[in-house]
Amino acid sequence: MKNMENLKNVFDENGVEIINELVSQITKWKIEASSNHNDGWTRKHYQEKIDRLKSAMNKAFEQDDESLDNYD
Repeated sequence: MKNMENLKNVFDENGVEIINELVSQITKWKIEASSNHNDGWTRKHYQEKIDRLKSAMNKAFEQDDESLDNYD
């Protein structure tokens, strides 16, 4: 939970806080992906969004790790 506290202080170039919006959207996707009120196609759609986001985030963090190696 400490990481979430740090993320709350991230702002876009206009000074608008963006992390809360991102977390809210991801939470909505998780709810839709697991809701028994949705059919299988709808749940799959939202789960695929989550999976694509996770993959993109992992790639972004891997690139950060690689670029940091250049500063040793």
